[in-house]
This record gives sequence, structure tokens and C-alpha cells, in this order.
Amino acid sequence: MRYRRGSWVLAFALALTGCTSSVPSSGAAPLDFSKAPTSGYSVDNDPEFAPSNTWGPRPALGAGRAGPGGAPLAPGPNANRDAAPKLADGRVDCAQAKCAALTFDDGPGPYTDQLLDSLKAAGVPATFFLVGYKIEGGAASVQRAASEGHAIGTHSWSHPVLTKLSEAGMREEMGSPVDALNAIGIHTNMIRPPYGARNATVDAVADSLGLAEVLWSVDTRDWESLSTPSVISEATRAAHPGAIILMHDIHPTSVAAVPDIITKLEAQGYVLVTVPELLGDSFGTGATIFSQGQVKAH
Repeated sequence: MRYRRGSWVLAFALALTGCTSSVPSSGAAPLDFSKAPTSGYSVDNDPEFAPSNTWGPRPALGAGRAGPGGAPLAPGPNANRDAAPKLADGRVDCAQAKCAALTFDDGPGPYTDQLLDSLKAAGVPATFFLVGYKIEGGAASVQRAASEGHAIGTHSWSHPVLTKLSEAGMREEMGSPVDALNAIGIHTNMIRPPYGARNATVDAVADSLGLAEVLWSVDTRDWESLSTPSVISEATRAAHPGAIILMHDIHPTSVAAVPDIITKLEAQGYVLVTVPELLGDSFGTGATIFSQGQVKAH
């Protein structure tokens, strides 16, 4: 199968990113891929928008093939969600409700189940963008997340800067995690390009694979602070209606911040939803999504 590649291929892919570490063997601590390189790639960082902690322009929602994005199972009772206006199929109507989406990159890892416990206790669905080579070893956590109503996306196979790869290399990195998820019974139609690095070729490959590109509008920079209070502050201070909030569940400091983030955002009236639910019927391929109101058609 496409995702069962030899170790030399993975080493080559990692070398392209400038990462000298190898893919960890079973039982080793996961690599920390969250810190972006400082040069040699481009991101969509248009200064026309506000607030300052937001990425991407603000055109009208782009047309695209609607993804499945069905009604989340909502892992437990949640007063904000229960009171929110609903669509006919049970999804929260984020065109009327004050919604935001919590998203987590780079798992599955040793803290993913702790995070799932917190989300379940709060009755909050989230969105996970998974590194492909970790999926098989973390299948139980991934399957648990899907069964508890969380949305599952990919984050490439080995976390390279996609814009540095050939088109064939992009296709391998972007398609292999889809195969790995299919192998454990999970469908996905989302990808978050590592570091937010994308260009016209990355966009075209994502479209051809049936993957919506999901970036973010609030960056907690949790990889930098490694501080629970800082993550709480960044997530709650910069939140805005329609926000997609970026965190990493490979950091215990970030996972520890989630209960307080949920409490504070819900006290502000937010309904926390998955990315497909945030976008509603506008979710689909053919666009890069930064937030509910920031969708850039390809």
C-alpha cells in the first residue's frame, strides 16, 4: 500500500525538511515537528486582514464540493451546544451561533487520550490533524477520537515543507496518510499543510485528492511558550467568531490548557465545533480555509 514506505524514503523526506532526526521507533517519544523553519518557504500571510493574529485574506466563501462533515456526536452534555440553533441534520448552525473550532496538530501521541478525556468531559468536539507515520501505532486513539465525534484530518506523512517537494513528493506526502486512515476505517477530506506552507501546486494536489486545506486564524504558539497559562491566554484573547484555533496535542502544557480554554470561551458565549461544522454546507475541496469567514478559493 502507498503508506507503507521504506525507511529510506522517510529519511529522504525528512532530509528535505532540514530535520536530522529519524522517524522514531515504536515506543520512542514523538518528534516535535511544530516549530516552523524560519526561511526557505512561503506562507499565505496577507496583511489586509485583522485581527493581527489571523492568517489569510477575507473573500466571500468559495464554492467547492461539499464534504461529508455530518453532525458530530457531541461526546457529552454541553449547555452552549444544546442551546445553539441547529440545522435540520442536527449540526450547529454556525451562521447564527457564535462558533469557534479547537484544532490539534502532530498527533496521535502520548497525551492524545488525556485530551480526549477532557473533551469528552466537556462535551466538546474538536478537529485533529494527524502525522501519517504515527497513525498505525496510534490507531486506538485515532479510532476513539473518530467514534467520539471529533473530525479527523491529515498533516502530511512526515511533516515536510510541502512547497520544497516535487509534485510527486507532495502527492506521496499528502496521499499516504489518507491511505493509513482508510486502513483503520476512517475517511478524511481535510489536510493542514505543515507550517501552513502551500502554493498553487500544493493546492492542486490537495484538490485532486479530495482534501480541503485547513489553516488557522488563531495561533497559540504553544510550541514556543510551552506554558499552560500562555496557551490559555493566547487562545482566549485572540478568539473571534468563526475562529480556527491552532494547538498541538504533542505538548502536555497544551493539553493541560484545554479545560480552562473551554471554560473561558464558553463563558464568552462560544459554541465549540469541528471545522466541517463551523463551515457548514460551505465546507469542501477547492479552497483553503483560514476561518469561517476566510475561505480562499483555488
